[in-house]
Amino acid sequence: MTLLVRHLRMKHVVNEAEGYLELGMPEHSLKAIARATDLLSPEEDGERLPRFHRRLLLLKGEALRLLERYEEALVPLEEAAQHDQQNLELRISIAWCYKRVDQLDRAIETLEGFQVLDPQHAIIPYNLACYWSLAGDKERALAYLETSFQMDESFRQLTAEETDFDAIREDEGFQSLTKGSLNG
Repeated sequence: MTLLVRHLRMKHVVNEAEGYLELGMPEHSLKAIARATDLLSPEEDGERLPRFHRRLLLLKGEALRLLERYEEALVPLEEAAQHDQQNLELRISIAWCYKRVDQLDRAIETLEGFQVLDPQHAIIPYNLACYWSLAGDKERALAYLETSFQMDESFRQLTAEETDFDAIREDEGFQSLTKGSLNG
């Protein structure tokens, strides 16, 4: 099979895997990812078709995450992150998985490291506020929450339903910050 034919087939199967994820069908996506992976030969894996390999890692991690197989998802997600340091969604997915395998310290480390690289996304300090709240560090949670609200006021509305803040919900500082969102 020529490289061009393999490239076209790979593109088709990657699109199929993405489509299954969008439809909420991660099991089907994993099957498509396996077919796509079979199209990569070892020498092409990291050289001539690298973007497909990286995309497959991300898709596999997302499919496993949707299946709540968080520990398994971390393997391809972490490998994908080595190739794509600036990918916000990837970092959030990694942190999400670490949170769910009771590694809050790693979730926090993942997002704090990303915030240093790219501090413009309000979702990063918001998620860090959630994680620090769960970790029992009220001051850091409130500081990150305030930062996220300064960046994007709409995050204030998310706090009313966010169970990660239950440990600090009655705190005066939390109530002051979230005023207007506590009643939905």
